[in-house]
Amino acid sequence: TAEGQRIPQEKIVVELWPESGPVNARKSLDTLLSRVRQQLTPLLPTTIKEYFFLQKGILCLDNYEIDALQFQEIARLGISHSKNNEWLQAHSAFQTALAIWKGSMPDDTFQSEQALDFNDNLTHLLVKIGSIWANSLAKSERWEEAITILERILQLNYLEEDLTTLLYKLHCRNSNPLKAREILDRYKKALLKAEYTEDEAEGFLEEIIRSATV
Repeated sequence: TAEGQRIPQEKIVVELWPESGPVNARKSLDTLLSRVRQQLTPLLPTTIKEYFFLQKGILCLDNYEIDALQFQEIARLGISHSKNNEWLQAHSAFQTALAIWKGSMPDDTFQSEQALDFNDNLTHLLVKIGSIWANSLAKSERWEEAITILERILQLNYLEEDLTTLLYKLHCRNSNPLKAREILDRYKKALLKAEYTEDEAEGFLEEIIRSATV
C-alpha cells in the first residue's frame, strides 16, 4: 500500500476549469468525480472509498500502485548501486525498471506543468539508466546485450541523441559499419520528420561521427 498521493480540490479546479467561477467549477469537479467512481467501482474488489475519496477538501488515493512511481524508485536505486560499483544489483534494478516502463504520457492526456515536469523526469531517468547500463556492459565487451538495451529504449524515441551516439559507437567498436550506417540513416530520418532541415540533420550526424572517433 502506497501513501502520500493527495491533492487539494482547489488545485484541481484551477487546473481543469480556470475560467469557471468557484460554484460552477465545484459542480464540474463533483460531476467528474462521480463519473470516475462509476467507472472504477465495477473493477474493484471492495468499496471505492478504500481507494479514492475526498477528505476535508483533499482528493486522496490509497491502496494503489502507480507504475511510474515504481519505475522512478527502482531506476534511482539502480543508479545508486552503479555509483557504488555494485553492478550486479544495478543491472538487476535496471532490468526491473525497464520491465515496468510503459511509455511516456500520451499526447492527448491532460498535462499540467507539474505533470510535464514529472514526465520529463521519468524520460531522463530512462535515458540515464540506458546509458549507464549499456556502458557497463560494453566495458565487459558484452556488445550485443548493450546494443539490445539501447535499441529497446530508442524505440520509444529515435530522436534521443545521447543514446543514438552511444549505439553508433558500439556498432563501430563491434566492427559492424553497416549497422552503424543504419543508425545514422534512422536518426536522420527522425530528424527530418521532426522538421529539422537537411543541413541541421547533417550537422547532427557529423557530430555523432566525430564523437565516435574521440
